[in-house]
Amino acid sequence: MSESEVNFPWVHALCADFSREYDYDLRAPMLVALSGGADSVALLLALREAGIAVGAAHLDHGTREGGSAADAQWVETFCASLGIPCFSKQVNVPALAEASEQSFEEVARGVRYDFLAETAQAEGYTAIATGHHADDQAETVLMRVLRGTSPKGLGGIPGVGAWKGVAVVRPLLHVTRDAIEAYVRGQGVAYRDDHTNNDPQYVRNRVRHSLMPLLRESFNPQVGVALRRMATVARDEDAVMQALCDEAYAVLVAGQEICRIQFGAVSRAIQRRVLVRLAHEAGAIADFDAIEGALEFVVKGATGHHYDWGRGVQLSNGREVTLVVQDSVTAAASVEISVPGRVEAFGKIWDITLLDALPEEPLANYCNATRQVVDATALGNRVVLRQREAGDRFQPFGMDGTRKVKDYLNDCGLPLEQRDALVLVTNGDAIVWVAGHAMAQPFVVTEGTQSFVHIEVMPT
Repeated sequence: MSESEVNFPWVHALCADFSREYDYDLRAPMLVALSGGADSVALLLALREAGIAVGAAHLDHGTREGGSAADAQWVETFCASLGIPCFSKQVNVPALAEASEQSFEEVARGVRYDFLAETAQAEGYTAIATGHHADDQAETVLMRVLRGTSPKGLGGIPGVGAWKGVAVVRPLLHVTRDAIEAYVRGQGVAYRDDHTNNDPQYVRNRVRHSLMPLLRESFNPQVGVALRRMATVARDEDAVMQALCDEAYAVLVAGQEICRIQFGAVSRAIQRRVLVRLAHEAGAIADFDAIEGALEFVVKGATGHHYDWGRGVQLSNGREVTLVVQDSVTAAASVEISVPGRVEAFGKIWDITLLDALPEEPLANYCNATRQVVDATALGNRVVLRQREAGDRFQPFGMDGTRKVKDYLNDCGLPLEQRDALVLVTNGDAIVWVAGHAMAQPFVVTEGTQSFVHIEVMPT
C-alpha cells in the first residue's frame, strides 16, 4: 500500500470518486492548468500518481510587476524536474482589461481558457483539468447567494464542462484546501503563493477570509459542507427542471411567438425558465426584474400593448405574444427627461419631481435602490438616462477621487449580465446615480443644499 493511500486516501480514490459523482472517466490524457499554487500542483501530482498522462499549461498574465513572470519560470522549472511537458504563454491581460467593459477577472479567465483550449487541441489532450476544490465551491455558492442567483447558479462550479469544444474537468471539487495543502507538503514539494489571494478588494477574498470564518465560528462549523451539499442537490434538481423546460419550450415557443394561452397554463417556474431561455436567445435582459416583468406582461398584458425587454427587444401582445428584435443601430442609446418630467425607458418608468423640502424620514433611510433625492442645483434642468460606455467614471458617495464604473461594479460582485442591464442617470455631462446602486458624491444633498430633486424608478 502506497503512502498516499494511507495518508491521503482521496488521492487513491480520485478517479473512482469523480466518475461516481460526475459520470466521467478521468483516465484520458489531461492538460493541467498549472498556476503554481498548491491546488494546481496537487492536481498535477495526484493525476500523475493515478497513472494518467498529464501535461501542464501556464498563462503569464503580465501582472504584479514581474511577479507573474517569476511564477511562469517556477512552473517551467518544476515541470522539467518531473519530466512533464509544459506549455506557457505571456499575455498583457491588464491592457486587454483596460480596453474592455469586462472586469479584469473576467478578461483573464477568458484569455486563460482560450489558451488552455488551443493548447489542448494542438497537443492532443482530451481534456483540461483545473484545480478548483471544495472550498472554492462553497465560496462560489455563498457569493451567488449574496448577490442573487438561480437554481442553476446554486449548483456552483460544474465538475465537468467545456470550453470551445474541449472538456473541462475539476477533479478536486470534493477535496478541501487543507487536505490539498497537506498532500503537497507530504510530497515535499514547494508551491507559489499569490499575494493577491489576500487582497480584500476582491469579493472572493473577503468571503474567504472574513465571511466564511465568521459563519463557521458563529453559525455553523460545517458551513462549507452545507453549502457544497446544497450545490449538489441544486445541480441535480436543476437538471430535471431544465429537461422539463426544454419540453415546454418546444410547445410554447414557435419561432418569434409565444403561445399565450398555453403559456398561461404551465407553472410559474416553467414560465420563468422559458422566458430566461428566450431572453438569452434573443439578446434581451435576463435579470430577475426583467424576467418577472416579461412574465406578467405575457400572462396579463392587454392586447396591443408592448413590453420593452431591453437591448432592442420588445414583446407585443396580440392573440399570441410576438417577439420584436429591433435593429441595434436604431434602438435608443439614451433618453432625455426634463426636470421635472416622467418617461418610460429601459423597461421602467422614471419619475422626476421637484421638492419644496426634504422628506421627514432621514435620507439615509428614505433613499434606496429605486429612489434618490439629489441636489437640484448640481443636477441642472435635464436628466439623461443611458447605459454604460467604455471608460465611464464617477465619484461614488463617500469616496475620494473617481473610479471606473466597471471597477466599482466588479467590487460589488455584480455579474456581467446585470451590469449590461444597468442604467446610468446623468445630467448629460456627469454620472449622477448608478441606478440601483451608488450615488455620485457631487450630487449628494448636504447641509448647504437649498433645492431638491426626487428621482424614482418604478415598474411599467
